[in-house]
Amino acid sequence: MQIKKCTFRDCRATTAQPGKDGWTYFADVKPLADGLYCPVHAHAMEQDAMEQVLQGGGFDDPDDLD
Repeated sequence: MQIKKCTFRDCRATTAQPGKDGWTYFADVKPLADGLYCPVHAHAMEQDAMEQVLQGGGFDDPDDLD
């Protein structure tokens, strides 16, 4: 089994079973690197994205909200 490390800079979290441990793969989330993120960092990024949407940003096209 290959050990995976969280892609978030300076995070020391690792897992051998990212799918079972609640890890999330993010791609095209700027300025972050594509890769696997531990549950703590994935949750933080999801919360930040939701805050941007609620503040009127985060989508290029308002139809994306449907």
